[in-house]
Amino acid sequence: MLRALRPSVEQRAVTGLLPDLPSRWNTISGYTGSASVDTSLKVSAVWACVRIVADALAAAPLDVYSQSTGMRKNIATPTVLAKPDSHLSQHEWMFSLVASLMLTGNAYALWEGVQGGYPTGLTLVDPSLVTFIKDSSGRLAKYKVGEQIFDPSMVLHIKAFTLPGRIGGISPMTQFGQTINLSAQAERFGYQFFTDGGIPSGILYASDELTKTQADDVKRTWTDAMRGRREVAVVSAKLKYEQVSVAPNESQFLESQQFSIEQICRIFGVPPEMIGHASSGANVTYANIEERQLGFQTWTLLPWASRIETALTSVLPYPQFVKLNLDAMVRVSLLDRYKAHSMALRDGWANADERRALEDLGPIPNGEEYLWPLVQPSSIINR
Repeated sequence: MLRALRPSVEQRAVTGLLPDLPSRWNTISGYTGSASVDTSLKVSAVWACVRIVADALAAAPLDVYSQSTGMRKNIATPTVLAKPDSHLSQHEWMFSLVASLMLTGNAYALWEGVQGGYPTGLTLVDPSLVTFIKDSSGRLAKYKVGEQIFDPSMVLHIKAFTLPGRIGGISPMTQFGQTINLSAQAERFGYQFFTDGGIPSGILYASDELTKTQADDVKRTWTDAMRGRREVAVVSAKLKYEQVSVAPNESQFLESQQFSIEQICRIFGVPPEMIGHASSGANVTYANIEERQLGFQTWTLLPWASRIETALTSVLPYPQFVKLNLDAMVRVSLLDRYKAHSMALRDGWANADERRALEDLGPIPNGEEYLWPLVQPSSIINR
């Protein structure tokens, strides 16, 4: 019955994947002041926040484990996760999924090639094509994707910000559309301010009164001589050039832009300095950058990773489960890394082959053996 509802892959167009955004994504609405996805991505702060989070999660190794008798074992990644979509790499697929979550509050993937009750593929679809069909009690009955109907069991639906009683996740583009639109308008105003804001780049003063024709000739000659050059300028004794500058406090849109960037970073949970913006009053030093990166991993990436892990585990047979290895993103100094390897080997909770694999090195003879620490005589006496 469910299979009858499934069209072939060739019968539908799969869209909604960055960076080629379809126009339908621009129809997200909610109340006056909502921002479209296209408008939002034209705001550099939004683009940067989505890029850094989506790239980070897409680059994190996706590990699959099997849990039995209290022990977990790393197993080969099933095809549904190693190559969920035949048209996308795993990195592109994960990036698109995270971008969809961050921009629209939802990510949808249709089951493909069902075997043994589980999918062999997951095809991402444009969130703006998806609507909900509810039953008489207001609960989800079916998903409608374009003109096609799907049973909920055949759709992987991941939600970002959720509330009780709501079927879909809440889109930040709708909730904070006014903030994002304000930032877009500030950037647009800044461009117009410097291109056609009525403020010249400089003024040429003449000691003698000039006719309009003479003034036009001097202006044209000066412009032609200096356009595209950074050479020394030589002017007549009867002319004086003065450059016109705009004080930052006179162009207050810069302050507005700074405020908007901080607001957008707050919405997405990304530290401003990670997208190249120094917050007012923030003191970013080399000494605290590792601490900030750890905070970014804990408070920004981990919640997203947890949502994705739970969703992807649901398409695997029990007792298999998924973990995004965020620890692989941590890059410490060579000395600190080797010290950690030494401690792991000495304390007996890792073997040589496991630690060598972390350095992209092959196994060695007897490398699978564990070196258990010797019991010190003093510890025996203390017992």
